[in-house]
Amino acid sequence: MNKYFLSIILLAVNMTYCFGQDYLTMGDDCFDRGDYACAKTNYDKIQKINYTQIVDIKLSRTNSCLSSLKAANNYYSLGNYLQAKEYYQKILDTNPKDEYAAKQLGLSIKYQWIKTFKPILDKRKSNQSYMKENPEGFTEFKNQNYMIIEKMISELKESGSVNYTTSIKFDTLGNNSSTFNIYSISTKKISNYINNSIISELRPVTESGFIIPTSDEVPFNVSWNTYKLRANFRAGKMNIKPLEKLPADFKYIISRYINQQTYANGIYKFELLNKTLNDKPFIDLQLFKYRNNNGPLNSAYSLILPGWGTLKVSDGTKGKGRMTLFLLSSIISAGCKIYSNIEYEKYIEGFASNTGANHYNNANLANQAFVASGGVAASIYIYDFIWVFSKGVKNLSLSKAYKNNIKNNPIKVVVSPLKPL
Repeated sequence: MNKYFLSIILLAVNMTYCFGQDYLTMGDDCFDRGDYACAKTNYDKIQKINYTQIVDIKLSRTNSCLSSLKAANNYYSLGNYLQAKEYYQKILDTNPKDEYAAKQLGLSIKYQWIKTFKPILDKRKSNQSYMKENPEGFTEFKNQNYMIIEKMISELKESGSVNYTTSIKFDTLGNNSSTFNIYSISTKKISNYINNSIISELRPVTESGFIIPTSDEVPFNVSWNTYKLRANFRAGKMNIKPLEKLPADFKYIISRYINQQTYANGIYKFELLNKTLNDKPFIDLQLFKYRNNNGPLNSAYSLILPGWGTLKVSDGTKGKGRMTLFLLSSIISAGCKIYSNIEYEKYIEGFASNTGANHYNNANLANQAFVASGGVAASIYIYDFIWVFSKGVKNLSLSKAYKNNIKNNPIKVVVSPLKPL
C-alpha cells in the first residue's frame, strides 16, 4: 500500500515539474519574441505551481519591458519620437532579441530626424529674413552702424548728410555677399566712416549645423545740423538767441538746467545738434562755454546809480534799500540846498529888517542839513562802488573753476542717441 502511494506522489511531482518546464519554455519563447503579455502569463503560472527566484527575476524583467513598451507606443503615437526612442532603447537593453522594439527604435530615430531637420532643410530652399532668423545679430549690426554714425557726426561737426543702404546676403555655403550702396553724400570725409568695414563682421545664420541662406536690406538716411545758442540769464530772467533755432520745450529745458547751477547768472553758450535718422529726429544739447556776468565791471552801474550795481552782482537780492537810501538822501540834500539858497537871498534882501536874522538862521540850518545828507549820499556812493567791485571779483573767483571745467569738458545737457529703426 505504501509502495503504491509513494509511486503516485512521485508521479504527481514529475508531472508538476514537466508542466513547470513547459511554462518556462513557452514564457522564454514569448519573451524573446517581444510578446511580454504571453511571457507574463506563463511565468505567473509557474509561480502558482512552484515559486522560484529565477522565475521571479524573469517576471520582473517582463513587467519592466511591458511597462516600457506601453510608454514607448504611447509617445510614438503622439509624435514624441524622442521619448519613444528612449523607451524602445530601454526594452532592447533588456531584450536585444525584440525585433519589434528594434524596428520601432529605427522608425523613431528616422521620424525624430525628419521632425528636427525638415524645417531647416525647407528653409535652405530659399532666402530667409536675416532679421527674423538672427534678431540679436541684426540688432547688433544696426547698433554698430549707429555707433559709427554717431562718431562720424561728432568728429565732422557742423552739418552733413549721407544716404546709404546695407544689403545683407548669405548663401547656403555661408559666403558673405553683403553690399552697401551710397546714394548721396555731403562730403568725401564720410567715406572714411561708411565703408566695407560695416559689413565685413556680419556672420551667417546657422541652425543645427546647417547654414541658412538669408538676406535683408537696412536703410540709413542721415542728416545733421549744428547751431550755436546764447543764453543770457540774470535775476531769474533768460534771453536766448537765436530763439527760432530752438526746438519746442528746449527753452524750458535750458532754463531748468541754468536754475539748478550754483552760479546761475551769466552768459551760457550752447551747441544744439539736430540729427535725423530715416525722418526721425534726435536732438543733443551741450554747454561749451560760460561767462559770469556778476563781475567787477558791474561797479560802473554803481557810478550811475548806487544800488544798481549791487542788484547786478547779488542776483537781485541786495541793492534796493541802498538805492532808496541814496535817492532819499540825495533828494533831501538837494532840497536843503535849494531852501538854504532861498533863505540866504531873503536874508541879503532884508538885511536891515527884523526878519533878516531868522532868514540867516534858516539858511544856515538848511545848509547844515544839506552837508549832512550830502555826506550820507556820498558815503553810500563810494561804499556801493567799492562793495560791488569787491563782490564782483569774488564772484569771478568762485565761478572760475566752473567756467574752466566747462571749457575743458563741455557738459552734455541732453543726449539723444540714435535708436533702432
